[in-house]
Amino acid sequence: RLELSAEVSVVLARSPDGAIVCFPPAANTHVSGILDLSVVPAGHADTEAVAIAERIAIALDYVGHDPTQPEPIQGPKGYREFVAIYQSAFEDATVTIDDQVAEGDQVVTRWTGRGTHTGELMGIAPTGKGVTVSGITISRIAGGRIAEEWELMDALGMFVQLGAVPQLATA
Repeated sequence: RLELSAEVSVVLARSPDGAIVCFPPAANTHVSGILDLSVVPAGHADTEAVAIAERIAIALDYVGHDPTQPEPIQGPKGYREFVAIYQSAFEDATVTIDDQVAEGDQVVTRWTGRGTHTGELMGIAPTGKGVTVSGITISRIAGGRIAEEWELMDALGMFVQLGAVPQLATA
């Protein structure tokens, strides 16, 4: 398992062959066989090193497909803006990679996100409630970068936990 908090902006990893791999914490990059992991705190997100790492991790023509978004997420800037929605709403958020499988140019990641709702999220005022959400992301890698992703998370469960959607009655 790899656990990353919202305070992490970029993960830097060294592979067994010595190559440096950089990826944002939610990028769901395959991490088996990695020798070293180091993280760059989010407070340093405007430093040149982190900006370069983010450009290295996300392809310039990146497309993200997420059913919570009205349009596909486009490019590194769109990716950062999408991640910022959740980082600002759940300042203490953590993401745990529960399972990960890589085959060819695709990486499938089952993950669990946890956090306290401390900021506005999609029009929902902060509730102070703790939330646990599970999801699956399929990432397509091209040229060593994340080129496309399909994400599906339990958004309905998250909205129920936040009290924005009533819980179903039990019989």
